Amino acid sequence: MTSTMELPMVCHPAARWLLALLAFPLLAGEAAAGGWRLTRIAQTGDPGIADVVGVVRELSLPAINQAGEVAFAATMYLPAPGSDFEQRTIVFAGDETGLTAMRHPVTQVPLHSSSHPDLNDKGQVCLVEVEYQDSLPVRRVWRATDAALELIADESHFDGITDFARINDAGRVAFASRGSSRNGVYTADGSEDSVEDYGVVIEDVTSAPLPFFGSWLDINDAGNVVFDRSEVVEIEGVRMGRTELLVSGEAGVSLVATRGSQPSDQDGYLDHPANFAMDARGRVAFFTIILDLPVAGLFLFDGSEIRTLVEATPDSEDLPDGHLALNDLGELAYGAFALEDGDNTDDQTVYVAGEVVLRSGDSLDGRTVREAEFLPTALNDARQLALHVWFEGGVQAIYRAGPIPTVPSFSATGGGLLFAALGAVAIVVLRAAARRSTY
Repeated sequence: MTSTMELPMVCHPAARWLLALLAFPLLAGEAAAGGWRLTRIAQTGDPGIADVVGVVRELSLPAINQAGEVAFAATMYLPAPGSDFEQRTIVFAGDETGLTAMRHPVTQVPLHSSSHPDLNDKGQVCLVEVEYQDSLPVRRVWRATDAALELIADESHFDGITDFARINDAGRVAFASRGSSRNGVYTADGSEDSVEDYGVVIEDVTSAPLPFFGSWLDINDAGNVVFDRSEVVEIEGVRMGRTELLVSGEAGVSLVATRGSQPSDQDGYLDHPANFAMDARGRVAFFTIILDLPVAGLFLFDGSEIRTLVEATPDSEDLPDGHLALNDLGELAYGAFALEDGDNTDDQTVYVAGEVVLRSGDSLDGRTVREAEFLPTALNDARQLALHVWFEGGVQAIYRAGPIPTVPSFSATGGGLLFAALGAVAIVVLRAAARRSTY
């Protein structure tokens, strides 16, 4: 008599199916071990982006939305009749599957951007266009998609529009103006018929000298706007600069931090705040140092107090480099340089929610990473981070970093009971198959 179990276990269709089903959770648990995947979107030296032909020379820092789409500006050398080339800074939006250039809808000429664009979850892009007339820059704030272009503000109403404008998911845009007639921070959605219809977050046209607003700013979906105010003040006969970090809310504009503010968990007082980001709840993260103490770090204002997020002393392993981003969940991304004997080195690490994403010296697409930069609006709720990466040799590239999903272990998901049940079924089927094979 031949063996009653050997042949059915290997060859019977039911046996093969059940064994594969039983093996799948074990194999799946080993397939993904976590980590980060970096996807290249664009890089300098490329002969064009999307349908725009021209050598890519420089790239801005990118913004990101919840879908993982990015927006950035690329300075390109474009072929031009009668000359070797025309230099133009063009805004693109999309992802690795396709990018779209923001163009004038009538002429189809790409918009010439002044700096870092922004985009929302609807795919609307906010940018500041700059056009030179008689060698003087004229700026306009646009809200754009691949099918439409809407003017938000221009210098007919705002004499001194700055380089930064941000947009929320409702399509409302925040921007700043540094002019003698309109000096402040404003919001608009494109429906304004006159300058009186614009939202005024803050305005000051009377102080002498005038303060400057909005070297950076952001707006969240609740309509909160975070921005800075810089001015020259005189204290005991000494003129000095002062920077305030401010945020708007239902109660008006509130002070987040300035030189002399004190965190609730520190003995010392803060220097001027810098490089700030805001989440969906209006909480603000920022970078600064603590006066008279060898301490620097990242701090969070939650609406009532300031507390420390990341602290660095001469004994720490690394020192925050000022780059930070905050997503709507309040998760933090930041860069830091390694410390050696209390001094910072050129070795940078980028963190997201405490996890290492990228380090100086890492290899990406055959090149060695030198440093990475990112905007305060570069982190979404899926922990995807839009990065501007510098490589050794000077090549720049736009990457989107995202966590590789880790498949939970089978036992951790309570799969043991299912495994046992399938095992019992397998035994019954195999025994039946074995009995049939002996006749």
